[in-house]
Amino acid sequence: MSCAIDCLEPGRLQADLWQATYSLVGADYVRAVAVWLAEHLATQQVLITRAIDSPATRARIVSSVPEDACANNSIVLAGRPCEVVYQKHRPMAQASDLPSAFPLLRDLCCDSFYGYPLLNAQGQCTGHVALFFRDSTALPAWFDAWFAPVAARLDAELCRLEEQSRLDAAEHQLALYNRVLRLTTQHAPLKQVLDTLLAGIESIWPGALCSIMAPDGNGSRLRLLSAPSLPSEYLSAIDDVAIGPDIGACGAAAFSRQRVIITDTLTHPSWVALRELTARFGLSSCWSQPILNGEQVLGVFAIYHHAPCVPGADDFAMIDRVSDLACQVLLHHEAMEALRLKSEHYQLLLRHGADGTVVLDRAGRFLEISEGFLKQIGATDVDAVMRTHIGDWVANLEQSDIVKILHGHRGQPLIFQTAMRHVDGSLWDAEITSTEVEIDGQALIWASARDITERKQLEAALLREARLDSLTGIANRGNFLQALAKELTRARRYPAPLAVLMLDLDHFKGINDRYGHSTGDDVLRTLCRESAPLLRKEDLMGRLGGEEFAVMLPQTTLAEAGEVAQRLLLRILDMAVPVADHHHAIHFSCSIGVAALTPNDKDGEALLMRADKALYQAKAAGRGCVRAG
Repeated sequence: MSCAIDCLEPGRLQADLWQATYSLVGADYVRAVAVWLAEHLATQQVLITRAIDSPATRARIVSSVPEDACANNSIVLAGRPCEVVYQKHRPMAQASDLPSAFPLLRDLCCDSFYGYPLLNAQGQCTGHVALFFRDSTALPAWFDAWFAPVAARLDAELCRLEEQSRLDAAEHQLALYNRVLRLTTQHAPLKQVLDTLLAGIESIWPGALCSIMAPDGNGSRLRLLSAPSLPSEYLSAIDDVAIGPDIGACGAAAFSRQRVIITDTLTHPSWVALRELTARFGLSSCWSQPILNGEQVLGVFAIYHHAPCVPGADDFAMIDRVSDLACQVLLHHEAMEALRLKSEHYQLLLRHGADGTVVLDRAGRFLEISEGFLKQIGATDVDAVMRTHIGDWVANLEQSDIVKILHGHRGQPLIFQTAMRHVDGSLWDAEITSTEVEIDGQALIWASARDITERKQLEAALLREARLDSLTGIANRGNFLQALAKELTRARRYPAPLAVLMLDLDHFKGINDRYGHSTGDDVLRTLCRESAPLLRKEDLMGRLGGEEFAVMLPQTTLAEAGEVAQRLLLRILDMAVPVADHHHAIHFSCSIGVAALTPNDKDGEALLMRADKALYQAKAAGRGCVRAG
């Protein structure tokens, strides 16, 4: 053990880490912890990672010190000490001879390693912190317990970042899908539309190289439609590939109408013919998804990676979404061809289009209605619907307004969202894509309706999850800090008192250790649920991390806040949580710090810091009490 690590003091480390990170959240907090660990533990390298798949075979590097520690933002776990941490779900240390145990790390010039898992509520490792030391180094025996709350906070911040990342990705995907649909309705060339789709997906899905192929007229071979990032020599080799059960991934997917996952092209028997070429360009895995319209194979969507990869749940979800959109694009392309070729192909579109499709005259009267549209509105009698007007089915627009819209976008495709009616009067959310077409010299309106009710609900749920703590349902740290900043500004603009409480459960780790994390979660949920009736509607309770909570009390003096804290403490002492397989319910207590806004408080963080100091005074006084700061 190095002299610097021999001299570490837990209390001093805790104070230093708090000082360096107390005001940070999200990516800033994760980065600050990585830098702090590197500086205070004299590491050669620090990695903070998140599992990409489950069971974990790959991990995404969220933060590293030095920043260029790895050439890309992900690592394959196999053959590394990191793999042991993910598999065993517990800390792992290698105090010396690291290159001998893990030959992959010989170029890293490190002799020892320490890894700490980041565990979810089920105790599974979803991420880890990896410390690499140049010399033989062993961390003190107390380090695991000392680092546990830091790991819990890291996991909470990473979960919050993932939720925000999902929301951002969903927004980017929606914008991309709208752009693709706009190009589609503008009758852009099919290759331009698919290139736009795949290039956009590659920017959202780092490391993926995508292609779309389609069967030829005989249905025996695949022709390349789009592959914006794959090497041209490789594309020349796979264009016009045969469709068959053992022909690569795309040929097999088109043949079987099922997804084909080849995780390692260098060893898979179906890849013999292309093995040398894929090895030259580093195309180490290929996942292929058939694009289906019922039993009809419209195409094959393929995703390549530069390393052997096993897809996870998020990967499969992305594959399904892209395939569905590609299906709509290909169907629309066929539809436009059908309209140009008139009668036979035109009727095929109306019978088999995946979305609800209608053709209107410029007064909004129906000329053609697809089976998809009848299903969307819950109708079975096409003749009865034909006698209605499109305005009868749009819930939030008058017929005159609809006619104005139909007349106002000549030569300009239109995409908008609206509420539509079912036959029974209930509503559903629709995304309408309409464009003007000319058939036999007559100007008509072609429109398709996509049911986006689930998408709208998903967007609303994602927004809620971004603001609320997933375990307790109260405000999360970021939401609480934003609300406190706004309330502090209001309290100073219209001089009014403002107070905060900081609550921390006493001996919470003991509850987790004795009764399990599930019971610990029940304790946290009970605390929040049964504390709510004691607070006013203008008060706000938030979870800052782990078992630490804060309460904002607008229009409240220090004395009044102390009374609220005493009432909360008495209520908490009276709470009980039943435990499975035990004949008794457990009771628990908490320590509470109180602080009120003063002219010296620069911001909400300063006010919270004083309440936190008072909380530690309550802890020092024996816990289960209230102290004011």
